[in-house]
Amino acid sequence: MIPADERLDSEREFHNRAFRDRPRQRVSRYYAIKGAIDRAFDAALFAAPAGQRVLEYGCGMGERLFRLSRAGASCHGIDLSDYAIESLRQRAVAAGLDIDYQVMNAEALAFEGQTFDLVFGSGILHHLDLERGLASVAQVLKPAGRAVFIEPLGHNPVVNGFRRSTPGLRTPDEHPLRRADMAVFRRHFGRVHLRPYFLLTLALPVLLGSRVPRPLLALCNGLDRVAFALVPPLRWQAWQVLLVLEQPQC
Repeated sequence: MIPADERLDSEREFHNRAFRDRPRQRVSRYYAIKGAIDRAFDAALFAAPAGQRVLEYGCGMGERLFRLSRAGASCHGIDLSDYAIESLRQRAVAAGLDIDYQVMNAEALAFEGQTFDLVFGSGILHHLDLERGLASVAQVLKPAGRAVFIEPLGHNPVVNGFRRSTPGLRTPDEHPLRRADMAVFRRHFGRVHLRPYFLLTLALPVLLGSRVPRPLLALCNGLDRVAFALVPPLRWQAWQVLLVLEQPQC
């Protein structure tokens, strides 16, 4: 196993470089089909933000906290990338928003226990030591709080083949979630809800690139939902999942 300090330094260097250079050309066509999971993610985050204390866990360069702050939430964001945090601080100040951004190790959050009503992140957990990361999230959540994440799964052989063919687009330490990892989630949360996305839908960017007609995308998303409902084991072949975690166990 790679020592923790070396792994964290490697992750920081990779993401600082990625945020500066944005090398997304080879995967942009796949991210063009992500609307369904992004809408579900936003629906979970923006259900009742006013008055909530919110933490974006691995905020990267995203601006969801800007929207949550404007909706009345008390917002905090952490990331290992000092480049991302400094950029977001400057953008928040320019927008007149009071958002607390900090460079922080997601596996050892420096907040008091039971602080947040909501913790959320996209594509962060699979970069972490899952046991440490989830323990840290559970510790800072209030008893009635929730954590919401978008994460990739690691079972689909076609997706895994693409990952192997594009090593420069990912860090050597990341590990898309697998079915066995759900035991770690259940150790730290009393309720774990998983909703899979993108199976048949993955054929669309291969065939059509990034310009997928919306009606066709909606049809394939619907077929995916039917397939996951009729054949539950297929959910583990999905590309991504939306995870909603409740009842933190500290």
